[in-house]
Amino acid sequence: MNPLKIILTVILLVILSGYATYSIFNLFTEKPNEEVKAARTYVEIPSLVKVKDPKKNSVIGEAFDLKGEARGYWYFEGQFPVSVIDDTGYIVAQGTAKALGDWKTTSMVPFEVHIDVTSIARSEAGIIKIIRDEQKGSNAQYVEVPVIFKNYTITEE
Repeated sequence: MNPLKIILTVILLVILSGYATYSIFNLFTEKPNEEVKAARTYVEIPSLVKVKDPKKNSVIGEAFDLKGEARGYWYFEGQFPVSVIDDTGYIVAQGTAKALGDWKTTSMVPFEVHIDVTSIARSEAGIIKIIRDEQKGSNAQYVEVPVIFKNYTITEE
């Protein structure tokens, strides 16, 4: 047999065995979507954020102001994201809280954000999720404030 054919055959077999191994590995490994991956990295640290309004289990309507204070290192460039999520996991609103003072400190810094609820909640209860805004790749931290929705609709699936 020609040595060139032997070499090409060996290379082809190596490539095929590598592809087969890769395919089998992917078949048996979990591939969570990005939301699931992100949810697994959250660590709840309520001592870093104090929410003044709305209070725990308050009724929120179509718009509200979220006010409180957070440690300076909770902010990234003076702001952090906020999501309003119903009990089904549906995001009904999002916003960006902004520091009302110098956030380059380890002290508590006041924040505020006006939230317009743009979607109708699919359950009566939910949370306001206040997320520490960090660079990608680090463990995200968050604080949750339970709320009751004034306007909601129950959907049957």
